Amino acid sequence: MRRHGWNLLRRATRGHHLAPVAFLSSSRQATAASNATFPLTSLHRSPTSPASSISSPCHATPHTTTTATAAALLLGALLLGQDHENVAAQDAKTLPPKGSAHGNGLGRYFVADAVEAAAPAVANITVNIKFHAGRWMPTYATQSGSGFVISEDGLVVTNAHVVASSIGEDNPVMITLTDGRRFSGKVHSVDTRTDVALLQVETKGQKLPVARIGQSSSLRPGEWVVALGSPQGLANTVTVGIVSAVARLGSELGLLHTRAEYIQTDAAINAGNSGGPLVNLDGEVVGISSMKLEYSDGIGFAIPIDSAYQIIKQLVKYKRVRRPYVGLSFRLVTVEGLKPTKETKEVGMLVLEVKPGSPAEKAGLQEGDVIVEIDGAKVRGLGDVTEKIGLEPERTFQVKVIREGEGKQMVMGVTSVADERGE
Repeated sequence: MRRHGWNLLRRATRGHHLAPVAFLSSSRQATAASNATFPLTSLHRSPTSPASSISSPCHATPHTTTTATAAALLLGALLLGQDHENVAAQDAKTLPPKGSAHGNGLGRYFVADAVEAAAPAVANITVNIKFHAGRWMPTYATQSGSGFVISEDGLVVTNAHVVASSIGEDNPVMITLTDGRRFSGKVHSVDTRTDVALLQVETKGQKLPVARIGQSSSLRPGEWVVALGSPQGLANTVTVGIVSAVARLGSELGLLHTRAEYIQTDAAINAGNSGGPLVNLDGEVVGISSMKLEYSDGIGFAIPIDSAYQIIKQLVKYKRVRRPYVGLSFRLVTVEGLKPTKETKEVGMLVLEVKPGSPAEKAGLQEGDVIVEIDGAKVRGLGDVTEKIGLEPERTFQVKVIREGEGKQMVMGVTSVADERGE
């Protein structure tokens, strides 16, 4: 029986005092793809038709036969060269451009090159935890996680659960870079709803290496990714795998109070990897390693960097997240009467409730309306709605709805406001 909730998921943070070290072994082999080899059409001589048998209808002299043979060989060489050029030209047209997103140009060091590009900005994070093991004497332990640098002056991204014990406390957080440099830092800001946090490092005038940020929206299932971090406190650890799914809903993982989506990967993500970067083969951060499915190997999850970076930008600016409020509750439904094709069914968002005085009510939305388009784009799922609404308030977007009983489509503008209801 499937168990729901966080008990199925293990946050990838290592607490030295909480769990014993588990030794895991694997025998997975990764084989780099080599460049495809195309067969070349070549001229060859049939065993039953030796060159000396080539002759004209007239009785050719030995000199004539030799001349004919040379001409045939010359023609064959010309045809072979032309055929090779044609194949090369065809290759140039059909092969995709090089790069991680296209999966071409992989060689012996394709993972090592990605690691070399990303590793300098990866941070090992150590947090001191105070708890009372006995009645009188407080006990101190350490918890480790991972992160990555996003600014030269020392802003580091990690998971909120990595630094949860330091929120509101004066306990310093220790950050160690790949090159061995150690810095002290403090929690800058936290968003527990998305599990994203920022640390401010005391750089003492030093410039830190900065991670390159990619686009998680361009990821495809089967694409190579690399996880960097400090699993079980083992700093500078690299694991590699593929993208297993690009948009795994939180509700599928038992996270019932979130509409978040996650990147699923079989790159090993273990306790201590939390907050570390998941990078593509260009060394660009495409996700934040966050959790794994408990009692399973090869099922880890990362927060997509596209959505995470919207949170990060607000944390940098406001030290909190100002979420948009529209005042709607809805669910995905199949819409009848919109001429669905054989390949796809037309879907929309059925409005279940409109809050009194909300932006949705002011725009004219009613219970029972079906939203079929937002800003001219068809609604395909919950992710489309949250993406269009975004994470910035005071934004106006156009919605096309079908109203029951009227049989017509209407377009209305909705302007979100800042959600002041708290977490």
